[in-house]
Amino acid sequence: YKVAVKEGFSDIALIQKIAANEQIKLITLKKADFTKSDIFIEPSDNFTDQLNQFASANLKISYKTAEESSRFAYDKINDIIYDYEKKLIAQRLAKEKLPETFTNPIKVEVIKIDKDKESRFLAGRILPGIMLIMLVVGCSFIASEVSAGEKERGTLETILCSPLSRAELVCGKYMTVASVGFVSAMVNLGCMAFTINHIGSFMPEGSDSPFANFSMPLTVIPILVFCLILVSFLVSGLCLIAASLARTIQEASQYMIPITLLLSLPVISSSLPGISMEGTTRYIPFLNFCLLFQDLLVDKVIFADIIAVIFSTSIFCLLAIAILIKIYNSEDTLFNHEGHSTFSLSRKKLKAKLFPEFSDIFIIFLISLPLYLYVNTKLQFTLGTGTSLFFSQWGLFFGGAIIFLKFYKINI
Repeated sequence: YKVAVKEGFSDIALIQKIAANEQIKLITLKKADFTKSDIFIEPSDNFTDQLNQFASANLKISYKTAEESSRFAYDKINDIIYDYEKKLIAQRLAKEKLPETFTNPIKVEVIKIDKDKESRFLAGRILPGIMLIMLVVGCSFIASEVSAGEKERGTLETILCSPLSRAELVCGKYMTVASVGFVSAMVNLGCMAFTINHIGSFMPEGSDSPFANFSMPLTVIPILVFCLILVSFLVSGLCLIAASLARTIQEASQYMIPITLLLSLPVISSSLPGISMEGTTRYIPFLNFCLLFQDLLVDKVIFADIIAVIFSTSIFCLLAIAILIKIYNSEDTLFNHEGHSTFSLSRKKLKAKLFPEFSDIFIIFLISLPLYLYVNTKLQFTLGTGTSLFFSQWGLFFGGAIIFLKFYKINI
């Protein structure tokens, strides 16, 4: 790094210490010029005298926050100044014949009671979220293939004509997606546990890193696997519902984005302070799985929590199956695609349809967003926060969507 110091100050001890660093090239300038240097240092006129009198000496450091080299140079200079300050304090204490404890009146000794569980606690904050996201990724591809993919290839009509009931057809697709999703989740869980378990071998002996002694408790693995099976079924149901409403694989992949965002909410919530496995959180899908995963990793096994997770997840799985059966029983819903977007401003030219297309919803978004940013912001100053909030939620978002649906003949 090119470090410039004001002319006449290159001989003071601190500047010489900076110049001795191998990563720094020291130059002298009359004033700051960042075409020639990354950083400019300007000590006060009485810098050395102030230090000798045990006072605080002034040092100006100028650098450019928008340039990477200048920022790194500042960090390097800061480290050198910190080391130099410690040396000065030691010299002052020795001159005054004071012990080193004079500047450290309190010596804190930290004792980690459950150090062996620290790595598992931190892993519990990471692993469930990664598993859920990977579960969506594993389920979404196969769900799009067995639903929207069959529509795109024109093979779904043939399957619907087979001597299978719609419930049997749904359960077959459901089991297929859930199986692939569960296998992908298990592979990810195994790989992540194996990786974290072997991080310690790359660390020096006596390392304070919490992952130096990580080990996955074998006693809780059967419970985790069973809960993971149920969660796989629930994620599969959501992916199948979204994919069944899509016309093509590409459109189905767009519908998977909200599901991924939906799953990210409980992952974030499970890491917030004060969120624990109690009360209603036991029955919130995905959130209860993340919290149960965290508790099991630290050997906190409460059977009431396990039963709550199994019960609530099973209920939502059955609900997903019921919705899927209803979709496959209604060909109007299953094949409700006009093949074009709603862009016409003439209502007479529009054809009534049961559901909006993806592009229709995008139009609502493009209209609502600028209105909210500009209209509602001005209303806050004239009507107040409460009234403007009511207008934006019920008038702009809800009312605007209803007007759009009615105008374009979409079944509310």
